[in-house]
Amino acid sequence: MQHLVKRFIWSAAAILLWAKTTEAASPYKQTLTTKKNNYALDGVFIGGKAGAGTSLLNVRRIFSPKAQMERVVLDLGDKDAKPAGKNIGYFQVSLDSAENRAVIDLSQLKLSRVSEKAVQNLFKKSPNVEKVNLTLDPEDKAATMVIHFKRPVKMEVFQQLKANEPGRVVLDFTPKVKTTKK
Repeated sequence: MQHLVKRFIWSAAAILLWAKTTEAASPYKQTLTTKKNNYALDGVFIGGKAGAGTSLLNVRRIFSPKAQMERVVLDLGDKDAKPAGKNIGYFQVSLDSAENRAVIDLSQLKLSRVSEKAVQNLFKKSPNVEKVNLTLDPEDKAATMVIHFKRPVKMEVFQQLKANEPGRVVLDFTPKVKTTKK
């Protein structure tokens, strides 16, 4: 009888533990195709589709002093460097608040029209970005852009997908506002 009670207790504990872990939010967030002003302090944003390949056509940076918001736009094409439209390749953006950085990974990258030097020049006047590295790996057919921030930021990542235009991955970030306890 005591053996059955122990088995029941262990089974109940396992079920409770399983139920608790299934409630936890996924660390991955699927990027949306519209801006929602839903900023995160940490997390991994994923989007696009695995497939025939992608190309990095352009990287743009816009800063709004009034809103204290910075926007980075990655224009993506297909494997032949033609506008990807609604079919952009798989990407992942990881925001790491402990390291004050964002890591952007583009998989199945066939070619890039953007150099590391061009990206570094783009961020020279950024009030939020300390430095940027862009690594193109032709052997793995991938690109990794690491944005190092001067201070903690909160970020929103979304996609802009229109037929016959480059697919766009948009990163909006703004300094994390420190809250003080009274």
